[in-house]
This record gives sequence, C-alpha cells and structure tokens, in this order.
Amino acid sequence: MRKREVETWMNQSPDVPIVVRIRRARHARAIIASRPSGNS
Repeated sequence: MRKREVETWMNQSPDVPIVVRIRRARHARAIIASRPSGNS
C-alpha cells in the first residue's frame, strides 16, 4: 500500500471531518489494493 499516496489524497481536503477522512482513507486503500500495479 502506498501510504504517502493516501496521505496526499486526504490532505487535499483539510476541512473535511475526521470520520469522512477515515472513510476516504479506507476507500482509497481499497482502490489502491485492487490495482494490479499497486502491489509493486
């Protein structure tokens, strides 16, 4: 998992509530994990 990619994506919206950030982080991780090139 590319932690830096997730953090950068989350930091694009600093005014978003913590709960929404967690949901976005989980969603982003799921997308990254489902990518064939995300394992490298």
